[in-house]
Parts: sequence; C-alpha cells; structure tokens
Amino acid sequence: MAEAALSYDDNGHNGSPAYVFVHGWTCDRSFFKPQYDHFGAHARAIALDLRGHGKSPLAADGDYSIAAFAGDVAALIEQLDIAPAIVVGHSLGGVITCALAATRPDLVAAAVMVDPAPFVWPEAIRPILEDIFNSVNSSDGPAARARLVDAIFMPTDDQQRKAEIAAAMQAAPQEVAGPSIASLLHFDGPAALAAVRCPIASIGSDGPVNDTQEMKRLNPNILIGQTLGAGHFNQLEVPDQMNAMIERFVRISHKP
Repeated sequence: MAEAALSYDDNGHNGSPAYVFVHGWTCDRSFFKPQYDHFGAHARAIALDLRGHGKSPLAADGDYSIAAFAGDVAALIEQLDIAPAIVVGHSLGGVITCALAATRPDLVAAAVMVDPAPFVWPEAIRPILEDIFNSVNSSDGPAARARLVDAIFMPTDDQQRKAEIAAAMQAAPQEVAGPSIASLLHFDGPAALAAVRCPIASIGSDGPVNDTQEMKRLNPNILIGQTLGAGHFNQLEVPDQMNAMIERFVRISHKP
C-alpha cells in the first residue's frame, strides 16, 4: 500500500491542538469549509482532499481502501508535525477517522465522526448495502451514484445546496467512486470502533444509518449525538449546531 501525496488547505495557525478535516465519498475539502473557518479562527486547521478526490492525484496503485485512505491521513499528520490532532471526518471520512484512531492512536487526540457511512450495521441489511455498493461499482455506476446521492437528502434541505453538492459528487471519477464506496463492505468497522481508545464521538443527521446501540456496545466511551433538521450533509446544512457540538465534545474530552 503506497501513500499518496494529498492536496490540502492549512491555515498555519499556531493554536493547538490542530484540527484535521476529512471529507466524505466523492466530495472534497470544501465540504468542511464552515468548520475549517470556524475552528481555524483559534487553532491550526487542515482540510484535505483524499486520494483521487478534489485536487489530490489518483492513487498510483489503484488502492481506495479504508486502510489506504487512513494511511494517507496519517502520513499528512506526521508530515505537518501536528500530532496528536483532533480528526473530524464526514460520511466515508468518518469511517476513515475511526480507522485512523484505531490503528494510529499516537496521531489522534480525539475523533469526531460526522454522520458516518455504514460500518456498524445489523447483519440483516448487509445484502441491501451490497446491492447498493455493487450497483455504484457497475457499468450503471453514474446513474446509481445519482440515485444514492439523491436519497441521502431530506425534503427540508436547501435545494440549491443540494444541487451543488450533487453536481460536485458526480464530478468525481468513476474509477474512484466505485472502489471507495465498495471498500466499506470489506472494512471491519466493529473491530475498529472497539479498538479506539481516544475520545470519540459520532454526530448523526436526522437519519443515521449505523446501529447506535451496537456502536455503544462496541465502545462504551463513544458519545453519540444528532443534529436536528438536516440530512446527511449536516455540517453544511446546520453548521452552528455542528460546530457547537464539536466544541462541547473537545472541551469535555480535554478536561484536566
């Protein structure tokens, strides 16, 4: 597994600890702009593009697994010498954040999963997820992607923002979109969550897909919250709610 050089924004602030923002499937660093700006006002903030996403190059080895994504984020944190950092990941980025916290605890002071993609679910729904992921990875991939993206919004979500998000996600290369979402099927989410020892939180939308009771069973220390009135992209729809919840989590996680 070869590490990929990632494109990223870094505000260069001296505040500590640093915040690292990891976007979701077929998205880019701009999907965390409200949080990058907010937390960057008083701390170092880094927003990155995952391999094959945004301005980051395609993976030379074609590897878009959770482990590969997490390895790239780890390498960037080490390169910037900002460990341990507060890592905040949305959707697929939330799963990557969990994987990073589990495998490289020296790099993560606290982990926040923002409406994480499916990785701890009842086994009964696995066939449904397999059908969805396989369709995205098929010759019908672009159409399947469009249907999946449309399904993760709520009727109350801002329609112009929805159109902009959908267009941005559809622009990601199919050679990245298919394997990266299929990687969720091959990732042992329960084992990763159980292995996390740093403070960790999951902030769901109005329709979280993971089994919250199972998440709590696997890691009794996890804090689980939920924003109100927003769908999957709650960090963009209700940034004030999201920022306040992250701030509260960081505050109580770093009590002396």
